[in-house]
Amino acid sequence: MSSMAEVAKRIVPTRMAVPSYQEVHGEGDTQYTVFVVEVETLDGDRKFLKRRYNAFLNMHKELKASEKYPTITNFNFPGKNFLRGASSTKEDRRERFDKYVQELVQINPMPPALEQFLSDTGKVQQALHKVSGWVKFWGRVNINKIHNYSQ
Repeated sequence: MSSMAEVAKRIVPTRMAVPSYQEVHGEGDTQYTVFVVEVETLDGDRKFLKRRYNAFLNMHKELKASEKYPTITNFNFPGKNFLRGASSTKEDRRERFDKYVQELVQINPMPPALEQFLSDTGKVQQALHKVSGWVKFWGRVNINKIHNYSQ
């Protein structure tokens, strides 16, 4: 059974969107993209989470492996290509991730993979910060460029 603190930390979304992405500079010349995930909860609270491509991919793999979510299995998940400067590729991913999270929020009960994705901990989130090896650089990133497509 979950403790009160665990329940309080849990994010239960009623609406989700991916309105933007950001270019982030890490240590040295390391640069990567994070997608901003907007989450609205039952109580009307809005949270903005930043997730890398691999967080979406890991969640998608877990959902597909469970075979409980046939609509997710058929989702046209964006591939990972290595055209680093291609903003059209990043915008395409943002648009597809936006559709993806809107489908995910409709699943009831919430899949554990989505719960991990939304939490600040868990194996999905731990795999996200591959900057100069498997090291997290919390608070040591510089937002260079923000691409915002929300209204």
